[in-house]
Amino acid sequence: LLLLLVLSISLLEKSVSQSPDVSRLLRFFQETNGPFWTNHTHWNTTDKPICTWFGVQCSNGSSAVIISLELPSNGLVGRIPKILYEISSLQTLNV
Repeated sequence: LLLLLVLSISLLEKSVSQSPDVSRLLRFFQETNGPFWTNHTHWNTTDKPICTWFGVQCSNGSSAVIISLELPSNGLVGRIPKILYEISSLQTLNV
């Protein structure tokens, strides 16, 4: 199951071409037990804009400039990967 999850994430990261922040968020999802979050709507999909992913807030609503991650009490487990801090526009992280 873990191998399948890792392969799925790897394939998804290669297929998403929106921004480098997408791969950062996918890594965050993977390393915090994302498939088992209480709500992971639109996470791990390629057909939805990043700003529609549950808990992701963007400037101007949909410009794909991530300003906030709001995921409190959502069942995240593990360490927050350092790569998440490379999202330079991120102002708020609430987990």
